[in-house]
Amino acid sequence: MPPGYDLILEGDGDIWKFADTPQKGRRTIRFDATTQTIVENNYQVVPSSYRIFQMGAVPKKIALSFDDGPDPQFTPKFLTS
Repeated sequence: MPPGYDLILEGDGDIWKFADTPQKGRRTIRFDATTQTIVENNYQVVPSSYRIFQMGAVPKKIALSFDDGPDPQFTPKFLTS
């Protein structure tokens, strides 16, 4: 069973830390051919999606993150301004 596309978000803030990545699930199904119906459905492993901790939400403060750096030329100028 493939994992879902939803995100499990915990906490508050714009900085994300990935705690778990998607995991496939596994189940067994028992099918009754005479009635053409599923008579039993059991999950051995429930599929899960991304689990993300959100952090950085502090009143009257901002958080900086450097996705591409820090850049040796521009970052020091920015932080000392």
